[in-house]
This record gives sequence, C-alpha cells and structure tokens, in this order.
Amino acid sequence: MLKIFTGFIAIGLSLTLGFLSISYSLAKESKELKDTKNAIADKNDSSSSSKNQIIAEAKKFFERYVALSNSFDPAIVDLYSDNADIQSTRYYVGGKSRTLRLPASEYKKMILAVLPTAKAAKDTDSYSKTTYSLESKGVKITTLRHSNLKNYDSWFVLFVRKEGGVMKIYQELSQTRS
Repeated sequence: MLKIFTGFIAIGLSLTLGFLSISYSLAKESKELKDTKNAIADKNDSSSSSKNQIIAEAKKFFERYVALSNSFDPAIVDLYSDNADIQSTRYYVGGKSRTLRLPASEYKKMILAVLPTAKAAKDTDSYSKTTYSLESKGVKITTLRHSNLKNYDSWFVLFVRKEGGVMKIYQELSQTRS
C-alpha cells in the first residue's frame, strides 16, 4: 500500500512539477510577448509623436504662409522650393478652364511682380476647412481659400516638406476664377 501511495505521490509530484514547468514557460513567453508588445507600442508612440510634430510644423508653416501672403511680404517666395511644381487652374465664365503649370523660378518672379498691385487692391484671402495629412514625401495641406476681393471660394492645396532642415512648398495646386 505504501508503495502505491508513494507511486501516487511521485505521479502527483511529477504532474505538479510538469504543470509548474509549463506555467513557468507560459509566464516567461507571456512576459516576452508583453515586452514585445510594449516595444511596439513605444515605437508606435514615438512614430505617432514624430508624425504629430511634423503636422505641427506644417501648421506653423501654413500660418506663416497666410501671414506673409496677406501682408504682401516678398519673403513669401522664400517658402517655395527652387524645384516646386506650381499648377493653377483658372475657371472662366461659360465653363471653360485653363491649367497653367509654372516652374518655381517663374512663379516666384510672378509673385514679386504682382505684389504691389495686390497690395493696392487689398487682395487678401482667408482660409477655412484646412486639413493636414501626412504623405510619403511630406505634409499635404488642403484648404478652402476665399478671395476677399472677388468674393469666391476655391480649393487650394500645398505639399510641404523639409529641405535642408527648413519646411518648403514643393507643390502647389490652386484654382482661380476670372
């Protein structure tokens, strides 16, 4: 009887040790899994923080763009990359439209040439429904631009990114009306 009882104890002890070994292994795997999840969460938080920082920079950049534009400051041309792609679609009465595509160098010259006329006419814009979205090459700023002089709304899109540590416009898509 003692032999059978000792056998049960040995089996019970073996099962207990086996259970403890499995429990320990599961706990260890669970801790490793938790550590991995925490590392991924930290990376995502860091990535999210970095994304938020880039969006915040784009918001400040756009605020500066609006301020320079509405004060007719020639420094606005410095916000454009030398390689910027500028596209403006002009809509005419009767439904016709024309898309003009300019290299940055010509666009900068054009801005500087029209600033005095725009200033004399008080041709300012206001912006609403502005959104910022992270794109593969930078930030896309989409906004509804209102011409205060001509009293119409049109969509306006800027793509901005850092060049040499400074935020620059590398593409502008605009609409105007005659």
